[in-house]
Amino acid sequence: MAGGWDGFDIRKAADAFDADAFDDTDFQRLLPSRREPPAPQPARPQPPAPLKTAMASSSTRPSSTTATKRQSASVSFNIEPTATKTMPPTADKHHGPTTNTFANTAGLQKWILAIGMATVMAVLLLYKEDDAMVILSPKDEEHDMQHQVGSKASFTKDDHSNQQNSGGGGWNFLKSNQNSPDNKCPADTCQLLDVPDILAKVQKEKQNLVQQLQNEYGQDAYQKLFVGNETTGASVGTTQFHGASVPQEKDTTTPLSRQRFLRKFKLKVLQVHTQVTQTCTCKTSSRLQRRLTTTNHTKEASKSPPPPAATTFTRFVWANGGHSASAAHGNFYDESYTAVMEQSAKATFGVAGIDLEGRNYAMGGMSSGPLLSLCNEAVYGLDADIISWDYGMTDGRAYWKKSLYESRAGVHRNRPLIVNVGTGDGNKNRLKTEEELETAGLPCMHYESDMFQMKEGIPDMTTLKNQQEIDAVPPFVKYFRCGNELEKGDPDCRTYKYTNAPEGCNRPGQVSWHPGWKAHALQGNIMALFMIDLLIDALTELEVTTKETNGKIENLDEMISALQSEEDADYEAFANSGVPKSGEAIELDEESAKHVNKSTFFHGPIFCHTAIMPAEIRYLGILTESQNSSFTNYDTGMSYHAAFKREDKTTMALVEMEERDYKRQTAKCDKIVDVDHKDYFMAAQSDGGVTKVVVPNNMEKEVYFSDDGHSMSDMKGHVMVCFTVCPWGKCPKGNIMAPQFNDGNATMTINGEKVTAMKSVSDCSLLQNKEGFVWKPNSNGQYEIGVKVHQKNGYSRITTFIFL
Repeated sequence: MAGGWDGFDIRKAADAFDADAFDDTDFQRLLPSRREPPAPQPARPQPPAPLKTAMASSSTRPSSTTATKRQSASVSFNIEPTATKTMPPTADKHHGPTTNTFANTAGLQKWILAIGMATVMAVLLLYKEDDAMVILSPKDEEHDMQHQVGSKASFTKDDHSNQQNSGGGGWNFLKSNQNSPDNKCPADTCQLLDVPDILAKVQKEKQNLVQQLQNEYGQDAYQKLFVGNETTGASVGTTQFHGASVPQEKDTTTPLSRQRFLRKFKLKVLQVHTQVTQTCTCKTSSRLQRRLTTTNHTKEASKSPPPPAATTFTRFVWANGGHSASAAHGNFYDESYTAVMEQSAKATFGVAGIDLEGRNYAMGGMSSGPLLSLCNEAVYGLDADIISWDYGMTDGRAYWKKSLYESRAGVHRNRPLIVNVGTGDGNKNRLKTEEELETAGLPCMHYESDMFQMKEGIPDMTTLKNQQEIDAVPPFVKYFRCGNELEKGDPDCRTYKYTNAPEGCNRPGQVSWHPGWKAHALQGNIMALFMIDLLIDALTELEVTTKETNGKIENLDEMISALQSEEDADYEAFANSGVPKSGEAIELDEESAKHVNKSTFFHGPIFCHTAIMPAEIRYLGILTESQNSSFTNYDTGMSYHAAFKREDKTTMALVEMEERDYKRQTAKCDKIVDVDHKDYFMAAQSDGGVTKVVVPNNMEKEVYFSDDGHSMSDMKGHVMVCFTVCPWGKCPKGNIMAPQFNDGNATMTINGEKVTAMKSVSDCSLLQNKEGFVWKPNSNGQYEIGVKVHQKNGYSRITTFIFL
């Protein structure tokens, strides 16, 4: 609402009204001041000069705090109906007890007059042409009090149907609106119910981003790098992301996977509608509806872009998985392409009431399977809406890993979209995997981020003749390309590959195969356009359905049900599709393959108890059952040496990966460098006996099993363990892994029964007993796992226990 009268309180106006000494000035004092529009957000700060020499540009790089990754400018509502209603106080500091308010007729007359005047003024003000909301009548207000937002902050888990179908499941920290202590919705919130208005705001925010990109890259480079089709003006966000089958140029039909992506985005928009209608006691005036169907706007409104919505009602999470280059090693954590994607698209999603979050959970030296594939809910979160694959360098030709990774996304309870990054358009085997799973029912798209194919759009620094020409190059392409090389070569492209850092702050991983900040920024901005284009297309399709209802969605439940039915059919088809041909090569030995059905790995229910970082099970305090539950405040575990010296050695120690060189190099950095660390559970010979862990713990039961009807007994009873992978295969002295267990240097038991053998499944091991590969949980639905190390000075480091 342009006017901002939602804070008007008739009771306060009546109590403060003095009929004997009333003038216009006094009445204006009773009304809330009209809110001024927020100042336009400044353009993103530009990169600094590197250490060697100062760049001619005076621009600066963003100064994010160490918590940048998890902070959000928006606030999510905890929608919780309340059965109570706030009543007027029985006493007032000015008038005394309400029983004395009408002590005489004059007082009664004055109070009635005050009520009448306040009511008339409120009605007149709320019917002004530039206002967008109508306060409900007292009767309607009383009826709708039950639908207002609860004020408590809570840590809640959405029900299973929400997680699977509405695109918003999982554990979330949901807070009340901190800017509105009485939990009244901001004035512009009800505009989220008007599809044409949302679409116009989203398109405006995209134009703001385009203007930023043109400033950062220059007009010419912007046109070559970000415009995918010069004829239609479509961005690379539309033209460089494809399903398994790339449509022909003249094909006007929407490809299958893009249809599925748009369905997810439409469900997100409709989820916002659902939350707003359940939360806010507001109505859109017919006058506003008529005005929104035209393109006429007031001169005042055209001076600045519409501000973002003050509140977000749902979250959209892109969880990125990948290797060290994807993790942005060598850069700061907030310079990764995932972080840039979030930074560039967040405002656009915000005006639609959606909080966009990018989780860069890539891990150096890790392949996509089996650990990360099987443990995607524990690592990426129950609320992931997109899970991306960027493991081309570490998966190599083990194509079954990509098949497993995408298949497990297909049984993730939030039904995330799948984006493959860097699959290689020439890599037919990877594309065949994608095509197979798309045909089976999954939403799969790929983006080929080949920077060298795009280099013609980047200014060549070797062609510049003097410092003046160098200074004129926009900051995001300056020293990006030198001749045929990117981020290396003369003059100074290698020098300017990484941003500046405080003195003494070293960022490990600054090697030739890790991209610098400009490469990450380019890829992240392209991904942002991909996300924004999908949101615009989804809103455009929804707008078509609202032409006869003045931009409002009146059949909300039916529309959601129809989209969910389409989604259900796709996932049912996938569930019945069997093991993908590309997954048949999963690395099981002959004996394991006889007893364990491969479909268990691809389609069966799975639970993981993992120490590896980054992972939502760690950040949310689930693994350690802790109140320390945030990205920057979680239980880190103990050091390697403290684990040996601890008093209670009956429980496996959670050990923070010992990386002395890393800690020394990054100690003076003012921001997070990276977060991927291979933490583990440790059992050592010095413990003197059996060291145990009980899985699942009580919080794991509550999070992963309480609401969806599943328990450990529903699984097949197979158990796997994954050990810490030694860099380049060089393990420290005394380290015990599967071969040493098989040789008798250590023993493991599950609920008192001995593990007789550990069978390799790539980097992990399947546990065998004397009867086979099935382990039964105890009467509490848990597994008590014990480890005893016999080898002198030996110790075992287990990152993950997997239950299938």
